[in-house]
Amino acid sequence: MLAALVLLLGACTATPDDPTITYDQLFKWGKGEYTMENWYDCVAYMKRAIEDYKYYKDEVLWCREMCFRQLPPYTESDGPQVELAIFHRFTERALCLVRCKLDRFGSLRPPHEVDPEVDEAFAKRKPYHYMQFCHWKLNDLENAVKAAYTFLIANPDDQMMGENLGYYATLPKYSPKMLVDLEEAPYQKLYLAGVQAYEEEDWVQVIDKLERSLEEYWIADEMCRLGCQSSVDWSALEVAPEYFVFIASMHAAVLRCIRDCPKTLDRIRGKYLNDFLPSHYNYLQFAYWKANRGRNACQSVGTYLLFEPDDEAMLENKIFYENSFATKDQDLFIPTNDAMAYIKRLKLEARSLQFVEERFKFVDGVLPSERVDDRKPLDIAVPEIDIYQQTPSTQDAESTKVSSKHSSVKVSKSVEKDENALKSTETAFEPEMDRLERLQLQKGVQLVKKERELKGDLRFFADKVLTRAECDALLQLEVYLLEEDDRTDLSHPVHADNCILRENGCVKEQPAMVWRDYSAILYLNDANDHFDGGQFIFTDDDGNVQAEVRPVCGRMVGFSGETLHGVRAVRRGTRCVLAMWMTLDEEYHERERLDAQQRLAHIELRSAQSDEGANEYADVL
Repeated sequence: MLAALVLLLGACTATPDDPTITYDQLFKWGKGEYTMENWYDCVAYMKRAIEDYKYYKDEVLWCREMCFRQLPPYTESDGPQVELAIFHRFTERALCLVRCKLDRFGSLRPPHEVDPEVDEAFAKRKPYHYMQFCHWKLNDLENAVKAAYTFLIANPDDQMMGENLGYYATLPKYSPKMLVDLEEAPYQKLYLAGVQAYEEEDWVQVIDKLERSLEEYWIADEMCRLGCQSSVDWSALEVAPEYFVFIASMHAAVLRCIRDCPKTLDRIRGKYLNDFLPSHYNYLQFAYWKANRGRNACQSVGTYLLFEPDDEAMLENKIFYENSFATKDQDLFIPTNDAMAYIKRLKLEARSLQFVEERFKFVDGVLPSERVDDRKPLDIAVPEIDIYQQTPSTQDAESTKVSSKHSSVKVSKSVEKDENALKSTETAFEPEMDRLERLQLQKGVQLVKKERELKGDLRFFADKVLTRAECDALLQLEVYLLEEDDRTDLSHPVHADNCILRENGCVKEQPAMVWRDYSAILYLNDANDHFDGGQFIFTDDDGNVQAEVRPVCGRMVGFSGETLHGVRAVRRGTRCVLAMWMTLDEEYHERERLDAQQRLAHIELRSAQSDEGANEYADVL
């Protein structure tokens, strides 16, 4: 792992043209050119700042890894001078780092005294924020889109950039191919390619892409950890200027940074995936099985259970593999060495950090009394998860693992098509009425009305989502139809889908379905032909009707979860619709679909056993 990291970082080294000019200076100059509307120089300085920032970070990481490799941790555990030997090793590493940086950067580069806010700006991709506008002013649409998209990936809630990217999408020369994340990591690209291959059932490519994604992920994890060595907490000196207090504070700050590495790495196009790493092994176990690589499939099952030991579907898969291969050889399910080392390190780091955060917690200004275990050595024993004895429970488990689709960042669409619709970095954003996210319409679907006509944010309706034949087919599935005659009230009173109407507005609280972020209604039959009334209405906070939509087969109405809406009385016949709700909440994302997906895969595994016989699987092993 570390050897691969050395090769990777060594290949990135380069010497800047002028070592006396650093990325913080270049960034400052770029902002100055932006202010003076010198668009060419704005782009040039920002690009150069990004290059030097990457150059500096790569060189520092290379030095840290090299010094750690040449001066490994002191392992001698006996003798009265152990503590002195340990700190002497730290001093050796410090000297190694100082010399390495001088060798890599030369004597001309000034000491690194960058304002922490500048480093934070680069971490949040702020240079791309400026570059997108400068590119736009230079009539370079493609690079403007790339810069805007790259920034939005790291800042998905940035309203102004969403508006700007939405405006770019309305221009004639725009192409979705311009949506490129210039900072996308190798493991992220490979993961997306592997998921795409999984959807296409190209099992060889699934294996190739996801195996390489894991290799790149381990390297990225090491780089993140090395980067945390610059996490410094000086507050301890203000509270208690003591040698060991300061050391403990520095160590805890580094551990807190390392703890956040998975949150930083486990993202795909701006979206955090809490099962990102184990999902590799979920995809792989199925792809290996399809490719007749039984041993690899079993090891992937064991590795997945290392991360998710209670996953019901995977435990059932494990039993299936045992039965299919007619073997009880549990060594087949031993997790990979990389995964076991990763889990062990996470647990030990969490254990050490927990000690610091619990023991140094002041309650009402008083440090709690000493405990018996305050002076016990750190327990470095991490019990192996016994994947061999795990069996499925008798209860149905609701699985949320392996999402096989990851959508890219959506962009907003602006109605105006002139330059004024685009907001610059320093301009306060004033939202237009039409802030509807750009719709990806399937062939034949017609967008009829949007926010301006429907008098509210994030509202639309589109026709021909279903054909007449599809509507008729769905109508045949109905079991119970309610005939309504001569009603004068509302069939559905005015309400919102994710909040409760109160005197002070619509409040997101239980029992409302607070996770419903977006809603849609798809009509299966027509007003007048099949029923009278039943018009869909949008209202304001006082219940006044703002807009009305007539039901038509294949027509879809979409709106946000907090939008007030209702349905006029159905005076005759039956109004038939499909109601849909969408969520952005990770806790509720597609639980039923994902559970069904895994269970179907499990059924396929089971059916293969009866079709081909268990003996053939033994040959695969």
